[in-house]
Amino acid sequence: GEGRSLLLSRGTGLPKRDRQRHVVDEYMDLAVAAGADVPDAAGRYPSLRPSAAGVEERQRLFREQGLGSGLLIGLCPTSAYGPAKQWPDAHWAALARELLQRRFSVALFCARSEMDAVARIAAEAGGLPVLTPGLPGLAACLQACEAVVANDSGPLHLAAAVGTRCLGLYGQVDPRWSGPLSGRAEA
Repeated sequence: GEGRSLLLSRGTGLPKRDRQRHVVDEYMDLAVAAGADVPDAAGRYPSLRPSAAGVEERQRLFREQGLGSGLLIGLCPTSAYGPAKQWPDAHWAALARELLQRRFSVALFCARSEMDAVARIAAEAGGLPVLTPGLPGLAACLQACEAVVANDSGPLHLAAAVGTRCLGLYGQVDPRWSGPLSGRAEA
């Protein structure tokens, strides 16, 4: 689909794209067309266990930032697709202040390249820690959170895969098509 047939050595017919079905089901259709067995319903949910190196990175970062006691809420305010998929910075700061007022610990997570933008949110919220772990460390950090709030982004799906309760903030894309697959996720 979407003009890719010119790049294929052998095409296959698939059901017409239906944004009411999850994208994972579309990929399963493709796998079945290629001869793969389809997992049961539970097999649709990704599951990831953070690596030992990721856990070590989390321990170091949490120690450096004074995190570890109390219920930690992780906020992931960025998206690789930019502002079109991002909740406004002022809303993130207001959410963080509300969580702090309710006695939660709060930390912001982002890529190193996003640090400047996220540091502004952290400052507006009253000086929150901003962590920039690598991917293994991010998985371990998100798993250590009581809950994660994120835009429609990779960290949202990673939080769901490590089993953390998460809330996805969606705008233009319907979460029925691309929401996190987890019994502990809302979008």
